[in-house]
Amino acid sequence: MPGNSSNTNTNPIKLSPLKHGAQISIKLFASNFFAWRRQINSLLASMKCIGYITGKVEPQSEMITTNGISTNNPSYEDWFANDQLIVSFLLASMNERDSIAFSSCDTAHQLWLAIEAKYANPSRAHVMSLKNQLQRSRKGSQTVTEFLFQVKRIADELAVLDATIPDDDITLYVLNGLGSDYRDIAASIRTRERSFTFEELHNHLIAHEEFLQKEDAPADVTVPTTNFHQRNESRNFRGHSFHPTQSSPRHQNASNNHSTNRPLYQGPSRNQHHFNHRANLPPPRCQLCNFLGHIAKYCPQLMQSSPTANYVAANANWILDSGANHHITADLNNLSLHSNYEGPDSVTIGDGSGSQDRGDVNVRSN
Repeated sequence: MPGNSSNTNTNPIKLSPLKHGAQISIKLFASNFFAWRRQINSLLASMKCIGYITGKVEPQSEMITTNGISTNNPSYEDWFANDQLIVSFLLASMNERDSIAFSSCDTAHQLWLAIEAKYANPSRAHVMSLKNQLQRSRKGSQTVTEFLFQVKRIADELAVLDATIPDDDITLYVLNGLGSDYRDIAASIRTRERSFTFEELHNHLIAHEEFLQKEDAPADVTVPTTNFHQRNESRNFRGHSFHPTQSSPRHQNASNNHSTNRPLYQGPSRNQHHFNHRANLPPPRCQLCNFLGHIAKYCPQLMQSSPTANYVAANANWILDSGANHHITADLNNLSLHSNYEGPDSVTIGDGSGSQDRGDVNVRSN
């Protein structure tokens, strides 16, 4: 505590009570000393009492001597009240361990000197540790802004410790920590002749980040579709059953040439029930293709057989001695003896053509 002295100073400004912690957003730690000190200096300067921690406001003597007579110093009480208020404020803005360690300091100036002795003059090992953090910085899952300000915080802390990092080195640390997504823009930044400021680097990387986010966003593409109409309607499954059309087998066989081989399946229709209405009735299984939903009679594989005709193919071989009295042939070479038919009858084939006049038919009589 200050002793008796005849030295008198101007009365210090009387402070209003400080609300501990209300003006300081962070607690003092070794990693944030410079940010913490900046807030303390700004707050005390705004209250016109920063001289209490810098020493410009000298401690007041409790007693003063006038004409050989000692009396109480009227300025002492105001100085002491203000000084202890600042001490309490500083201790409240620290972490618990530092608050206990610095509690032996009597005045605000003594307390401030002790804090700076511990944190403002770090060892060479601390400087090397900060540089190592800068070299190993990686963006990871952070945004570009978060990553860049992480690098800048370390660089600013080194600058306070008289270990300023050049702009080119900061740019290099940032580019090395961005990752492969920023390979293209990193190459263009490295080839630039003029150094980037922190603000320029930030703007370029933010623009590239927005480009990557746009590229990764799912595109809203409407795929054009078309309706396919199958000419052979006989293969559709409706209500878990198979139904052929009412067309003739010849028409079905012909239309098969324009349709696919796989049956089309549709879910059960609310208004169509082609099997009985028992809820648990299982669908039939085809004996040919082994598919459910139809029987062999209506199997698509059965309908894919070769088309049949309503006529008998002509036999090129001539059958001798068939026992008939007369023979009709389209090729006279089949007859060794032949003569024109002179009778009144005519021959008509299935398409309506034939012989209507006498003598047009070659016959052989036995």
